[in-house]
Amino acid sequence: MVVGVRAVMPIMERMVSIARRYNHPLAVVVAEVDQLRAIATNHDDATAERLAALLGRRLGRAFRNEDVVAHVSPGRFLVTAFGMKADDGVQRMAELLEGFREQTVEGPDRTPVRASFSAGIAQLRADGADTPALVRAADAALASAQRLGGDRVEASSRPEAAADESAQKTATL
Repeated sequence: MVVGVRAVMPIMERMVSIARRYNHPLAVVVAEVDQLRAIATNHDDATAERLAALLGRRLGRAFRNEDVVAHVSPGRFLVTAFGMKADDGVQRMAELLEGFREQTVEGPDRTPVRASFSAGIAQLRADGADTPALVRAADAALASAQRLGGDRVEASSRPEAAADESAQKTATL
């Protein structure tokens, strides 16, 4: 099921809280259709929207019902996967990317249009201890994937994540 951004944040907070309490893994994914603005410019907005919707449907099918997929902005999705480690998330998203590249939507002149996506993945504890930190880490991994040319999945292995958390704890003492 794909939900909106307002609905997902309280659900994510609850999932992170449960995963922390029971010491379960949890992964956060931020995925975005590559070059969506260029697709809208070169074809039309409807084509770009169809590609984004295609990615949303594929994400919804790739994850379990208890996982949450949220459409957060045009062509951008946030996934919270309970019980998933980052390396499993990378594998799942890489498989999804491979299939997505092969899919087409119809352009305005009835020609097939293809796209790819980029994704960043963060894991609870390794990359952050709360929802905002996990989203920031996954978003930074996405930005890294996009800087490398897109069409790829990157895991956040932020060594600075532990330093950020330590600094936050020290600041609150």
